[in-house]
Amino acid sequence: MRRSHRQQHEVVYSETATPVRGCTGKRCYPSQSVAGKLAKRQRRYCDTRVVEYHCRHCHSWHIGEARA
Repeated sequence: MRRSHRQQHEVVYSETATPVRGCTGKRCYPSQSVAGKLAKRQRRYCDTRVVEYHCRHCHSWHIGEARA
């Protein structure tokens, strides 16, 4: 079944006042559900395990590779 329109998610790039190594420039998602849906979509096309996680520095949600 085709969808008549795709749901657009607002993506914000992390820009903190004091740059945090490893966080600046990453995509930030507003909630865990949005990040989880996009991580699930990315897992379909990628061979690695991609998960959503809550950043302790910027307090947003990011998507990244899961550690074993």
